[in-house]
Amino acid sequence: MNKKGKITATISFAIGMAIFFAVKDLLPFEGQTTTIVIKSIISGLIAGIVAGAVFGLLIGVFSKTKPVPKSVLVVLNFGEEIIHQTNANHCTKWEGVGGRLYLTRQRVIFKSNKFNIRVRQFSISLAEIKNVSQYRTLGIINNGLMLETTSDGTEKFIVADADQWIFYLQQHQIQTNLKQTI
Repeated sequence: MNKKGKITATISFAIGMAIFFAVKDLLPFEGQTTTIVIKSIISGLIAGIVAGAVFGLLIGVFSKTKPVPKSVLVVLNFGEEIIHQTNANHCTKWEGVGGRLYLTRQRVIFKSNKFNIRVRQFSISLAEIKNVSQYRTLGIINNGLMLETTSDGTEKFIVADADQWIFYLQQHQIQTNLKQTI
């Protein structure tokens, strides 16, 4: 995630938390006075700013690329090479699975890291991908990558620089489609 994205996520989260804390303090009381309302708004703003700053710091720490542990390395087919890779979370219906996302000229590969309950690896052929798009995680952070497959499946990932992933995927998908038509 670039610096602008981190700042946007931090500010969005801070505003959301400020509203949450202010409303939370105002809801239980029936006979609020002006003093109680002002104190609730001020405490909400302070809590929101603190929560936003902590969230922004954590985004900065976790978004930096770290060395790839051996448990996340993938086995490639003969002649296959990795074009692009980043840390990623695979978003399933019930959980977010941490790991690494790889792009080769033939497929997209996800391999979970050893810290997950189930260590798994799967791949999607570039020929099977019919659409690539970006989405906002929690409706706020623009770091989601969605792959729609020809079998009407959808795979979602949270990655750093989703727009770069989309560029790489579209470029290699176009090349794959051209090779198939020749």
